[in-house]
Amino acid sequence: MSEQQHEQRPWTPACAAVAERLTAGAPVVVGGRSWRVAGRVLATDHEETWLECLLRDGPDTAWLAVETLTGDPRLSLWHRTTAATAGFDPATAVLRGTALTETGRGEARFTTEGDLTPAGVGLPAAGTLVYREYEGPEGRVAAARFGPDGPWLVGTGTPLGGAEALTDAEAGPAPVGGDPSDGAWWAEFFGDIYTDSDIEQQDPGLTRDMVACVTRLVPPAGRPRLLDLACGTGRHAVPLAGAGYRVTGADLSADYLGQARRRAEAAGRDVTFVRADMRDLSAFPDGCFDAVTNLHTSFGFFHDAAEDQRVLQEVRRVLAPGGRFLIDVVNRDAFLRQTSEVFGVPEDQYVIRNFDDSTGRTFLHEEVFDPLTSRIRWTVTEPTTGRSSTADYRVFSAHELLAMLRAAGLRVETVHGDYDGSPFTVHAPSIVCLASAPS
Repeated sequence: MSEQQHEQRPWTPACAAVAERLTAGAPVVVGGRSWRVAGRVLATDHEETWLECLLRDGPDTAWLAVETLTGDPRLSLWHRTTAATAGFDPATAVLRGTALTETGRGEARFTTEGDLTPAGVGLPAAGTLVYREYEGPEGRVAAARFGPDGPWLVGTGTPLGGAEALTDAEAGPAPVGGDPSDGAWWAEFFGDIYTDSDIEQQDPGLTRDMVACVTRLVPPAGRPRLLDLACGTGRHAVPLAGAGYRVTGADLSADYLGQARRRAEAAGRDVTFVRADMRDLSAFPDGCFDAVTNLHTSFGFFHDAAEDQRVLQEVRRVLAPGGRFLIDVVNRDAFLRQTSEVFGVPEDQYVIRNFDDSTGRTFLHEEVFDPLTSRIRWTVTEPTTGRSSTADYRVFSAHELLAMLRAAGLRVETVHGDYDGSPFTVHAPSIVCLASAPS
């Protein structure tokens, strides 16, 4: 039955635009995860017309609700099951032994489209449903019964916001509150000169070692949902998708995300890329990932230590119980074992200078270490063009990083000194740490 035949209440253009994107069979990205619309329910009561879509990602399902009462679409993601499975008694409004507070009830006419059998119950093509809404310890709870003989479906919902919660562009929406990269060093540094000059970025063997490290410490059995945080151009995200993970890559650089999407398309890999600030992962609901990776010293960017701690807290929030976090940063103690420059450098400074011409182009590198802040100011210069760019990031000793992980509520499991799993020592080039969320 068409929406016009359903005699729905008029939708605003914004609501209609969302409904057009959520037709049966359409791919959609919700909360940073790729789904396909299996089917949908269109319902109308005395106040509004709303849409509910059954989403599928392999064996996983979820319901996306699009409410229209305010005139602007408001989206929420629901996990629903039968009342018996959920432990819900509709007669007493008790959910798993806890009484709920009823906030609303009513009836609505509905029609269905697509394949709704993955929901675990058979829904009629059309009819009348009754619904009840509650508040409980888990937040908003809703129950619905499709037809007089149908089972009660009950679930809890997570608000997603407006239409911006659906992302299918290669870069996704700008981060909430504007672009926090404005005026920050990373807004300029991660451009052509960095990707051209960073030999490690261009080393396929090193990339394979890093991916192998992930697969060894976070095995891909069961196709875990993995967030590659600060994914850049998809250097790790794309091969990790090939290794069997369901990968989402998050980065603040729209340009990098565009390159990552093209890399995934060229490799024939299904990867979702979302634009997000690592301090604010509100695009992703709580507990939505089985694993998070943060590789190649993509941590310690912020001058306020509390901002770095926020990153780890956000990682902890998006990890499912027992989920694992793999982080890799340069080992400050090993960095300081290098012999610093003595010519043209003040006695109170620690400076490492070198150059590289292995690609046929010459790049000069200067790293100035500040012992009072434990930050490295790294400047890359191409003398033939005069191009130059500078990064300013903090490095850590192992005990500092481990203390931050524990403060974020993560449990440290293993610490290695390199991607081959070798033990961590003061001489190790990297701190490769595996932590986990409480079960």
